[in-house]
Amino acid sequence: MVRKLIGACVGLAMMGMAGTANAVPMTIDFDGLAGGVSVTNQFAGVTFSNAVTLSDLSSSPPISIISISSAFTPKSVDPIIVTFSTAAAMVSVLVNDLGENGVRIDAYDAAVGGNLIDFDSLFGVSSGVGNNNQLISVASLNIFRVELYQPLSLSGDGITFDDFTFDIPEPSTLALFATGLALLAFLGWRRRGSVQVKAA
Repeated sequence: MVRKLIGACVGLAMMGMAGTANAVPMTIDFDGLAGGVSVTNQFAGVTFSNAVTLSDLSSSPPISIISISSAFTPKSVDPIIVTFSTAAAMVSVLVNDLGENGVRIDAYDAAVGGNLIDFDSLFGVSSGVGNNNQLISVASLNIFRVELYQPLSLSGDGITFDDFTFDIPEPSTLALFATGLALLAFLGWRRRGSVQVKAA
């Protein structure tokens, strides 16, 4: 009985350690790019679609991104799309000039198509000019794509995006979690086997 309890504690501890052994989040601030540059695959493991850099009018840098097809007003039919070569666990982005049209981030479990697995949205008031550094984020274990857009079209207010942050779990984290889960499953299977033998 004591061995089973120790085994269960070790399995749970391994699963718990896996939850805290994540990689350090990576942030893309776009400041290394010039204004007017199409953002595609300049960053390792991440590909942007429908995104172009914009120099901040008040100072240079910072650089932020806007939509190629609709400038400051990306909509759900033409969002800024970001895909990951390896599944991300968390994605966040800063939004500038957030107004009444709002902003939304959708997370999917596939690079194309797939299922919506998380989303976040925020809304400002009026044109939103000066309503900067508003954070939106999503979290799930299997994010392969996010889409950024304005969900409403109440006025002509627009938004820009900056400081794109994502966290991709290390393979060792997933292995540690799987090992702990396998140990618990084995202990449960062994326990059921010993109960059946005693009953016979």
